[in-house]
Amino acid sequence: MPLKRFLIVMMIVFTFVNTIFSQTASEKKKELDKVKKEITASKKKASESEKKKKQAIASKKKVESELKKTQKKVSQLKNTESHLKKNLNLKKNLLNSTREELTQTASAGNNSLKLLLLDENRDKYLQCFEMYKYPLAVLVNNSSNKYNSLSLQKKTLENETNKTELAVKNIHFQGLVENKKAKNYLFQTSKLEKDIQKYEQERKSYLQKAQKLQKNAQALQALIKKLTPKPTEQKHYSYKFPGGQLSWPVKGKIIRQYGVQTHEKYNISTMNNGVDIAVNFGSSVKASADGEVVYADTFSGSGQMIIIDHKNGYHSVYGNNSQLNVSRGAHVKKGQAIAYSGNSSSTGEASVHFELRKNGKPVNPLGYLN
Repeated sequence: MPLKRFLIVMMIVFTFVNTIFSQTASEKKKELDKVKKEITASKKKASESEKKKKQAIASKKKVESELKKTQKKVSQLKNTESHLKKNLNLKKNLLNSTREELTQTASAGNNSLKLLLLDENRDKYLQCFEMYKYPLAVLVNNSSNKYNSLSLQKKTLENETNKTELAVKNIHFQGLVENKKAKNYLFQTSKLEKDIQKYEQERKSYLQKAQKLQKNAQALQALIKKLTPKPTEQKHYSYKFPGGQLSWPVKGKIIRQYGVQTHEKYNISTMNNGVDIAVNFGSSVKASADGEVVYADTFSGSGQMIIIDHKNGYHSVYGNNSQLNVSRGAHVKKGQAIAYSGNSSSTGEASVHFELRKNGKPVNPLGYLN
C-alpha cells in the first residue's frame, strides 16, 4: 500500500511538472524565433562592418598615395631651398667683396684727385712732377672708370641677391604648406587605420555574437523538445503568495528592465522576460517564496539556473548563477540562500536574472516584489 501511494504521488508530480513545462514550451519557441532574428541581425551587422572596413582600406590607400606625392614634393622643395641658399651665400660674399673693393677704389681715386688739385704750392708741385702729371691723371680716370664699373656690379648683385632671398622665402613657405599637408595626410592615415581596426573588431564581435546566439538557439531548441510533455489536465491554482508579496532575490540596481530591450552596441531589440539586477560577484541569491526546485542546472546563455515551483500557479526563475546550493526536488523556504551570483553573458558584469511566470507565461516581477 505505501509503495502504491508513492507511485501515485510520483505520477502526480511528474504530470504536474510536465504541465508547467508544456505551458513554457510555447514561450521558449517564441524566444527561439527571437534568437534566430538576432542571429540574422548580427550577421547583417558583421557584413556592414566588413563593407565599412573595405571602404576605409580604399580611402587609406588613396591618402597614402597623396602622402607619398606630398613627401616627394617636400623633399624637392628642401633641395631647391638648399641650392638657393648656397647661391645666395655666394652672391652675398661677392657683393661684400665688391663693396669692399668699391670702397678701396673710391679712396684711391680721392687720394689721386687730391694730388692733382692741391691748392697750395700747386705750380711748384706740377713743375716738380711734370713727368708724372699725365700718368696721375690717367690713374684718376682709371679709378673713376673702375668705380663706375664696380658700382654697376654692386647694383646688379644687390638686385640678384634680393631676388634670390625672395625665392628662398617663397620656397620655404611652399615647404611649410606641403609639410602641413603631409602632417594632415599622416593624421588621416592614422585615423583610417584606427577605423579599420575598429570595423574589424566590430565584425568579429558581431560574428561571435551570432555564433553564440546560434549555440543558444540550439540549446533552447533541445530544452523545448525535452520540456514539451504530452497533453495533461489543466490545473487550478490560488495564484496567491503568503503575505501577498515576494521578497527580492538580491539587493542591487536594476540594469535591464522587463520587456523589449535594445542592445546599445548591436542595436538589436530583444524581449527580456524578467529583470537583471547588478550585484557583486558571488552574492547570495535567495528564494523569493516557498516552493519546490523543479530545475537546477546549467542553461546556455543563463549560466546556472534555478526554477522554483511555488505550487500556486507561479514559477520563479533565477539565472546567471556561478554556483547552486540546491538541486532538483529540494523544498526551499522564502529567503533561503539557493545560489551565488555570477557574470551575465549578455552584459559581461555580475548580475542576477530574475523571472516570474504565471501558468508558464512571463509577467513583470516588479509588480509582485515588496
